[in-house]
Amino acid sequence: MTDQRADAVWVVENAKITRYLLNLDHPDGASKAKYLRGFGFTPEAPETLAAALVQHALWNTPGRTVVPPKG
Repeated sequence: MTDQRADAVWVVENAKITRYLLNLDHPDGASKAKYLRGFGFTPEAPETLAAALVQHALWNTPGRTVVPPKG
């Protein structure tokens, strides 16, 4: 077994953000848009949400550190 990991490339398309994730009129994305807009994300700045999604993925990569539950 090796400790080496391949570098991941994260791509979040602006169109998916503006037309789906932050679109209050999208039939499937409206609830997500309402939630994400509550945190200040807007369709006018899709790169802000894209950066936050990538950062979340990097901070929460499976296998980094696991803290077992107490009890």
